[in-house]
Amino acid sequence: MDTNIIFNWLLDLRKKEIEPVERAEIIKKFLVTKGWTQIRLAKELGVPPQTILSWVIWGRMNKKEYNILRKRGYSKSELFHSLNNNRFKELLGEGDGFIRGGCKLDEELRRFNGLVRSCVLRPSYSEVTIDLISDLRNNLNRLESKIERFKK
Repeated sequence: MDTNIIFNWLLDLRKKEIEPVERAEIIKKFLVTKGWTQIRLAKELGVPPQTILSWVIWGRMNKKEYNILRKRGYSKSELFHSLNNNRFKELLGEGDGFIRGGCKLDEELRRFNGLVRSCVLRPSYSEVTIDLISDLRNNLNRLESKIERFKK
């Protein structure tokens, strides 16, 4: 494909409904083909270099991983944050166990459930226990909601 056509299309990337992973792939191919840096592309497009960086960062994830995580209910902003902090592989879990029915979270929940059960029998607490329980309840409700969306 003609690089001029691709460049003109890149000018319109902000308006197009394109998945960020695909945008990153196109930009990377364009940069390699033209031999440009991200800074040069930013200047040519008239956007801040940070914009190009935020588009290209999605290239750390492939389409399959992106689709799996979106189906699990992760928003684009949550995925971007995890990519920006090099932590998106943690969202996938080892061996993609979230989909196959067993994951590290299951092990941790079983362990934690046992700890809570023992505290119910022999209560011990501090000044922040109630606040921590409230935060945990909120996070568990959010997780349950995302899992339910994933199941559909």
